[in-house]
Amino acid sequence: MIPDDEAIRALIQQTFGGVLRTDEIDRLIPLVQRQYQVSDQLAARDLGGLHPDDTDFITDHRVSR
Repeated sequence: MIPDDEAIRALIQQTFGGVLRTDEIDRLIPLVQRQYQVSDQLAARDLGGLHPDDTDFITDHRVSR
């Protein structure tokens, strides 16, 4: 499940504190949402019995095709 904009905003603010301006946070929200979408897609893949936490998705050719 992908968190809503406000939950992502809160997550970014917790992570980066007062370092980022509001407009910078606004630009990050869609990127974080996209990362959640990709993570959900990867979690839904059949990994042939492998556990997602133990799989290096960057080098897994099933994901990069």
